[in-house]
Amino acid sequence: MSSPEGHQVTGNQSFKVPQGPAAGLFPAYAGASGPHAAGWLQNASFPAMPAQPKAAPGTEEQEARRLRLKQAAEQLLPSSSSDSESEAGADHVSSEVLAPARQKAQVADSDGSSEESSHRKHKRRREHSKQRKHKKNRHEKKKQTVEPAAPQRRKTDEEKIIELERKAAEQGQAVRGAHVGSWASADVAPEDMYFLDSRGDRNNLVYNGLYRADIAAYHRTDPGGLARGATQHHGRHNQRFTDFETDAATQKTGSFSAPRYFGARQARAERDRGLKRLRLGHALEGPQGRAEQDKALKKLRLGHALEGVQGVKEKGPAKLSLPLPVFIPLEQASKQPQHAWASDEEEEEAPGESQDEYILRRTKEFNIAVRERSHDLQLWLDYAAFQDETTRAGRGRRGMQAGIAEKKISILERALEFHPGSDRLLLALLDAAQAMSSPEELQRRWQVVLSYHGGSAKLWREHLQWQRAQYASFAVPQLRASYQNAVQALKQERTRRSREGASASILAETEDALVGFFIEGCRFEMQAGHMERAVASIQAALENTCFAPSIPVGGEGAKAGAFRDFWEAGAPLVGDEGATGWTTWESKQGIGLHSPAANGTPAGGTGATPRKEEEEKGGWGEWVPLMPDTPMEPQIAPEPEAEAEAAADEATDEAKEEQEEGELIEVVPEPTDEELLAQLGLELEQQMADLMANDELPAGIMQQWAEEELRRDRVQWQPRRQLPDQAVDEEEEDGGDDAGEGLEFRDIKGSMLGPLSEQAQLGLVCQCLELLGAPLGGWQSSNASSHQDANNSRDSLSGPLAQLLLQPGWLMQGSSSSLHLDPKLTWLAPGAPPNGKDPGPILAATQPWFQRHPSRQAFLVRTLTLLLSGPFPSYQPFCEALLAVEANHVTPDADKAPAQQAGDESTSGQLSVNRAREAAKKLLTEQRGNLGMWAAYASLESRAGQYKAARKVYDTALSSLPSMQASSSQQHAASLALAYAESELSRGGIEAPLRALHVLAWLGSGGPFIPFKSPGKGGVASAAFSPDMILQARRGFQTKLSQTLSSAATSFEATSAAVVSAAALFEELLPALAASNGPVRALLGEGSGPSAAVALYQHAVDAVPIEAQRFNAAVEGLRVKQCGMLLAYTTCRHPAVTPGHTRQALLKALEVYPESARLLGMLAECEQRGHTLSRLRLHLTGLCQATPAALLWLMAIKAEATLPAASHRVQALFEQAIADKTSQHFPLLWRCYMSYEICRGRYEAARRVLLRAVHTCPGAKALWLDGLHLLAEQMPGTERKDLIQLMMAKGLHVRTDTYEILLKTAADAASLPS
Repeated sequence: MSSPEGHQVTGNQSFKVPQGPAAGLFPAYAGASGPHAAGWLQNASFPAMPAQPKAAPGTEEQEARRLRLKQAAEQLLPSSSSDSESEAGADHVSSEVLAPARQKAQVADSDGSSEESSHRKHKRRREHSKQRKHKKNRHEKKKQTVEPAAPQRRKTDEEKIIELERKAAEQGQAVRGAHVGSWASADVAPEDMYFLDSRGDRNNLVYNGLYRADIAAYHRTDPGGLARGATQHHGRHNQRFTDFETDAATQKTGSFSAPRYFGARQARAERDRGLKRLRLGHALEGPQGRAEQDKALKKLRLGHALEGVQGVKEKGPAKLSLPLPVFIPLEQASKQPQHAWASDEEEEEAPGESQDEYILRRTKEFNIAVRERSHDLQLWLDYAAFQDETTRAGRGRRGMQAGIAEKKISILERALEFHPGSDRLLLALLDAAQAMSSPEELQRRWQVVLSYHGGSAKLWREHLQWQRAQYASFAVPQLRASYQNAVQALKQERTRRSREGASASILAETEDALVGFFIEGCRFEMQAGHMERAVASIQAALENTCFAPSIPVGGEGAKAGAFRDFWEAGAPLVGDEGATGWTTWESKQGIGLHSPAANGTPAGGTGATPRKEEEEKGGWGEWVPLMPDTPMEPQIAPEPEAEAEAAADEATDEAKEEQEEGELIEVVPEPTDEELLAQLGLELEQQMADLMANDELPAGIMQQWAEEELRRDRVQWQPRRQLPDQAVDEEEEDGGDDAGEGLEFRDIKGSMLGPLSEQAQLGLVCQCLELLGAPLGGWQSSNASSHQDANNSRDSLSGPLAQLLLQPGWLMQGSSSSLHLDPKLTWLAPGAPPNGKDPGPILAATQPWFQRHPSRQAFLVRTLTLLLSGPFPSYQPFCEALLAVEANHVTPDADKAPAQQAGDESTSGQLSVNRAREAAKKLLTEQRGNLGMWAAYASLESRAGQYKAARKVYDTALSSLPSMQASSSQQHAASLALAYAESELSRGGIEAPLRALHVLAWLGSGGPFIPFKSPGKGGVASAAFSPDMILQARRGFQTKLSQTLSSAATSFEATSAAVVSAAALFEELLPALAASNGPVRALLGEGSGPSAAVALYQHAVDAVPIEAQRFNAAVEGLRVKQCGMLLAYTTCRHPAVTPGHTRQALLKALEVYPESARLLGMLAECEQRGHTLSRLRLHLTGLCQATPAALLWLMAIKAEATLPAASHRVQALFEQAIADKTSQHFPLLWRCYMSYEICRGRYEAARRVLLRAVHTCPGAKALWLDGLHLLAEQMPGTERKDLIQLMMAKGLHVRTDTYEILLKTAADAASLPS
């Protein structure tokens, strides 16, 4: 199966026993049909024996051997020669016999030769050695006198077998391979390139090897001989190489092979800078670069190898990438070209260049290129990156890093002259300066760059990431200031671009970056423990964005002053009890931004200026004398003598009173704190001295402190405003479980984002609600930067991710409160006790923000209610989130909430559903036309198992569509009907598909909605569907789809996706109707069912351009539904779709949405059911290397953890994840890694992980608390105390003092009976 073109061709030949003539030709596997069959089979059944010394000429064994070889040749060619020719050619046949026959003869001769004595063997070896020397001398003499002829190479045994088979084929006899219909060629390859043959081939036993035609013929694509003489070697990287090894046979003969590539000498030669190498594919674009590469390529005898190579053009080759050999070459080393680099015209020196020559040449090329193409930004970056190759080439040289960094800086500074303001150049310049600058100097450089280019979101993002990773200079106040500066800088950039008339896309990009930095700052405050600041910032942002009055005459400055008045007035903000919004509050107070004041300026616009003037004026100048209400009588001045007598009498009376009081009351001095504690039996100083001995903190005290700190984090979250006219209460400032951090207006001043577009405003509200734990679903694409940042920066599992990673399967179904935990994966829920059997703490660790305390739940409910009553009245995700939050039962003790729900589900769950039902009815009473709330209410009843109530709600909503606004009804009709149909299908039953079809048929045909009526006893439900009704619905869906997809290239929203999903579900359910309805079955034929639904989904997805699909949540939802339907039909009892088809659809969808949790879960489920987890591991590994993300790493870790004996692989994946520069800053990965080590009982390893984690992510308070809580007994006492002091020094909010726990412990110990 060789290929003349040099391509790789794979054999596809099966091993079958030949029949007919082949049985006569090879009697060995045709039974006992031949006279020598028994002998052949007997010899073939033994393994190959090593070659034994031949017997002396003329012995009986030699004659028997010649006779057997003669008979074997006659068996192969019975009609090719006569008896005389056979006798004359016996010697010739005996010398050219097959290899297996010769080997069998040697096995037979081994018994006789083994009896020879050792001295005869040595004598025979000496004779052979003399004969070889004699022949060599005679050959040299003959060579000197006579012209040497071409050497006659002896044929190998394989060649002799081939020659005999060809002769037999010419005479018409069947040979091996006669059963093959067609042979593989280089142009056309068979369909099944590789297959498994479990039956085997007896020819392998007969001929002691594989048939030549059954071996795939591989040809290396190496026309230039770049890898000549290469063989398959084995070695490990980064190990101390030793000299090449030799096997036993080579040591006996003394003929050592060539040195291996991993030998010590070869390794030293490879590191030699003077070693000349040929580098292809490094030429620069342009005439100079192509000329240099053409000069090198002309020295190669490439011939037609350059034809079809990617990157080679007609004018000249631009790039050649030759594959390295990864297999054993089939051709002999003698066939390789001896001088592959020699020129045809004249012999030149071997091409290639040393390391120094290469650096000089490339530097020259870059200098010429940047002079000619100074406008090429990528060329400058490549020139700067080339300096790193110089660093790698100069290994071992001291002081090179600083020199190379200076050279890179000079190159990039020169590039900035041609490309001022380029983000890529500035980032490369700062990265190069990092190698030679201290952190303080680098911070100063960052400040200079950001002062001139503050409008670049990319620069701010990299600066904040760099600042968070600097452990030595990390401090929460400094990072908080950086986030506020970023928000203000992008706010100014948005204003500038809007004033200059920038396009809508540029403004949208700036607003998205502005909202992203604000959300990231709030998340950072939450993770650092400053929950009050984060909540207050969210409240201020929502008030300024969603509930603010229109911009007054004074502009943004007047609006900021008015909001300061609103804040300092103590008015309730969004989420507080009694909050109505900024605008409504001002209207109730009778003030407004547009109401004129006495001086003609808007009220509120001067709120800041008069206050400032009053503060600056100060002093006593503003006092006003108070006049008495009644006239005062004139007073007469007393005489001096009378005044002195009165004063003396008064002093005498006071002395008498004090004497009398002293006789009656005994003055007792107040006891000190120590005396009071001593009265209670507490010796404070002694107890404190005992507990704080040796400056250590006991492990028990540390665990109590961590538990109290976690409890206070759950309770103390409400912001407390410090008003200017309100005195600070010391008791409120110091104590109380509900006392939070006091905040002033200046603390939240940076949260004023200003006016935003509707899209940016919706994004801000959704991201704020997600920070508070609201389940909003897929409102944005998984490729959105905000979604990726939220997943990568999270420090705990909650919501859909908890379902994906903690359950035994991979499908995301149900709610987070109904998780079926896998006991092997409990360490993926960090914060819970290790190896705990109680699911309560594990579920508590995966709860969202609002489920950790009832006050949080009430806050979120009030926020959603106010949003639905104001700017977002019919937004369905908010409606569903409100009812979902209300339906969650939250107890004051979050750790015991899951256990109570499991134990008393009938009471708490029912109460929660009733509360959510009341909230829905209240909103529907105020907003009758809120179709989003109707759909959410019906979905709530369906999830609660009240299907009749759900149908009633759906029927009422669909029946009232004509009375609603046309825009609202058209927008929500498709989504409402689709939700109704899916609810019926989730219930199941015989009538479920028919009820769903009834709703979908109404959506397609239009008209007033008529509820479905179930037939009576003996009736057939499918009889209500007529062919005309189905045909009309189909035509209606075709019209709707054509209108929807015609504008899909520009806009494709959730309503469009609902229409496509409804049409696909209608086509999918039609076969269920046709099974019991003959006229409908005749109408449909074979053009419906799952195949038609898949075609509809694919047609809709293809209508949207691929670039628009990446950030479109509606298209991603269609992909999820399509793949979910295929997976359902693959895993059902009677599969209608092959797993390969489903897997291809999932992989195609993951190419567009690589971080979609639902798509990844479906792929994992498909691979798990097919027992092909190795493919899933490879796919996840590739994704992790391409785009590192916390979700991808955790999925890869879970896939490994589900396999037996996978501890070392899981640990290796964790190390790979935290070794990456991007994923090493994910707090959740570190928490899971530490929890995994604790579950394995490796506490010392977990302690090392903790120290590495806090050094990499110092702003994650949950990391510190995990270590102090779970590893307190494994830490030294001084280390525990130092960690708490470091937390406070870094600016993390520590709510509990260790001395408080010490006092409590001392009090508890003293109160115990002795």
